[in-house]
Amino acid sequence: PVGGLSGRWRGLGWPVWIIATGSCLQMLGFAAFEALGTLYVQEEFFDGDADEATLFVSIALSVFAIAGLTTNIVLYDHIHKCVGLQGSIVLGGLLGFLGVFGIGFPINQWFFMAEVVILAVGENLML
Repeated sequence: PVGGLSGRWRGLGWPVWIIATGSCLQMLGFAAFEALGTLYVQEEFFDGDADEATLFVSIALSVFAIAGLTTNIVLYDHIHKCVGLQGSIVLGGLLGFLGVFGIGFPINQWFFMAEVVILAVGENLML
């Protein structure tokens, strides 16, 4: 084995390893999103009320999942046919960026929710 890798893993090019590493690092941030998001929403929108913030974040994560599922089942094929694979990756990256940016500077809780949807659509277009 070369560098501890053997067989099929050794033949993967460096772009594949970069994408895989980036995906793993991205998931670390998403795993912390629920806990940190609840604290953020609690202070930003609900004046320290943990119960209201927890309920809102639960709804936001459900909306994220529904938007992602809808993107994969309904939208992805149509967008992929219109702009191609690279176009859908670029569009997904742009929407993902706008979603994360908007979450960082929310106007109100519904704007925050809309940015969660934009983020979910963008993340799922990049798949």
